[in-house]
Amino acid sequence: YKDNLTFDRVEYDLALIMSTLFSPVRYKIMHNLFLYFQKPIKNLALIGIGAGIDLEIITKANPINRKCDAYDINLSPFVAKYFKGSKIIESEFTTQSGGVDTVLAIELLEHLDDPFAFSKMVYDSLNSQGRFLCTTAADMPQFDHLYNFKNDKDFESRMVKIGFEIRTKESLYHNYIKGPKQARNTWYNFVKI
Repeated sequence: YKDNLTFDRVEYDLALIMSTLFSPVRYKIMHNLFLYFQKPIKNLALIGIGAGIDLEIITKANPINRKCDAYDINLSPFVAKYFKGSKIIESEFTTQSGGVDTVLAIELLEHLDDPFAFSKMVYDSLNSQGRFLCTTAADMPQFDHLYNFKNDKDFESRMVKIGFEIRTKESLYHNYIKGPKQARNTWYNFVKI
């Protein structure tokens, strides 16, 4: 990659939308979201709205999910206008003292300097038996990825030390013709124990 790459928010959002249309891995992640969110979630926090794809999927799966708290540090004007019936918060997610039933962070952890500090904050925000749905990115160098999850066992053991239990895990390989051979996203469904 080039160190001097720059994208504006619209270009970045269009790339995310296109990847959902053309990447089998992104499609599978969106399919998992749609299936999981068929049931209503009372206290839901979506971290990292991006282009709004995840929020659109979970609200189409069940309209009550539109009442979630949705966080992003750089909110696009389109997302703010389109989801005006949702509680959109343009700031970082911080520990929620009221208790959250489910936290959703899809394709976010690799963009953080310390995904484990964030995961601990999520753990502290969840109700007993609360869910943390997230993905990790491994062997996927990208200009905006700050953390590379090279080893699932290391990630999982650190999450268990925080207090999570893995309910489900699904590795989604990209199978690029060129590029990293083991590039993958891993879908996790953690529960607070």
